[in-house]
Amino acid sequence: MQYLVYVCLFLGLVAAHPHHHSHKRSTPVAQKSFSLPDKFTPFKSGKPHFTIPGSVIADRFKVSSCVDEGELRDYSHNLVIHRDSPTMCNIGSRTLWFFDDTFVYNNGEFFGAAANSVAIANSLSEPAQISDISVSVSDGVTVAIPWTSSEAAIQYDVSERYALWAHAPCIPLGNNKAVHFWGLCKFNGSLEATALGYSSVTYEYEEDTGSLTIVRDEVVSNSGSNYVYGGFASLVVNTVIYLYALDSGYSGKYDIHLAKVQRMQYYDQSKWEYYDAATKSWSAEKPVPTGRRQSAAVISGPMPFSTGNIFYSQYHNAYLLVFFTEWADNTFYALTAQSPTGPWSDSVITLQKTTPGANGYNYGGQASPIFFEGAEESNQVGKELLLTYTYQDSTTSWYNKVEKLVFE
Repeated sequence: MQYLVYVCLFLGLVAAHPHHHSHKRSTPVAQKSFSLPDKFTPFKSGKPHFTIPGSVIADRFKVSSCVDEGELRDYSHNLVIHRDSPTMCNIGSRTLWFFDDTFVYNNGEFFGAAANSVAIANSLSEPAQISDISVSVSDGVTVAIPWTSSEAAIQYDVSERYALWAHAPCIPLGNNKAVHFWGLCKFNGSLEATALGYSSVTYEYEEDTGSLTIVRDEVVSNSGSNYVYGGFASLVVNTVIYLYALDSGYSGKYDIHLAKVQRMQYYDQSKWEYYDAATKSWSAEKPVPTGRRQSAAVISGPMPFSTGNIFYSQYHNAYLLVFFTEWADNTFYALTAQSPTGPWSDSVITLQKTTPGANGYNYGGQASPIFFEGAEESNQVGKELLLTYTYQDSTTSWYNKVEKLVFE
């Protein structure tokens, strides 16, 4: 979809700071299941500690090559699929790709559309090849994230429909389970939408049956003033989940705030703790901001953030934040730190300038170090990154591109 409709999520949902008082999991409102094919792509990551001895290996950020792997697509059929904003989710021995607005054509004719879709990665060695799950020639096009009955009733009304979009990777909870934040928007015209809030969506994979169950919780409205922890990025270190929230409303997308929780206690918000960078301390009291809290932010960037990924790179002996500065952008940048709480570097590393489409920009940039086999055993995780973004080659055609970046 074109850039204008995504203003809903980044300038509406996040800026409004959804507020949530519940200490327990929200009420499920919809559920559906998919059968997954046997496509094994086990999660690959480094083994970081909270504090890493030594320092960032700064001379390893020079890029040796960046190979265009082509379109992220299913090559087993001839459907032409235009879709937005790929985000990755590792669950069990599978790597899933979730997408936002998805429009499908068959032999030049419109075939179907959905507000989101899901596919599975085929292999670690061919990162652009996927198998579609919610799109098929025989069964048509369906959403990955289930609607409520009232939302489903108008899902094909272009001017009035709802949209569920995600722009950050999911959060792995272990035991073949993950959680993902999806923003809910309501269209008021073909290119105008209002942010209504967000849903926390749980994925659970059953290895024995190959079934993926997707359970969507009730919408948390935009009426409050809290950060969306985990809505920007997340990081799992041993048994602890670090959840990063972007402050778009008060900081202009420059500040990122941090919470943490034991992975097995994720759904109990009474167990969450919130970081104050000014005092370098954690508190059980959830902040309710009424203005910018720059000194408390774990990251206060030298430039703004839009989409980003945080992960540990063995190759650089550092945690990396790889990001776009604007939703419509062409360049991947990086910051570094020795722990999830920082301090994060002030100097920005320019990683890769992508070639823009016909409109002069790409959008929805994401980065991951997980796809490349053998890296973990040789302490090379992070030497090769998978870069993805939406490339719009014309006003009526757009698709997800994949690039493989290799450091020297």
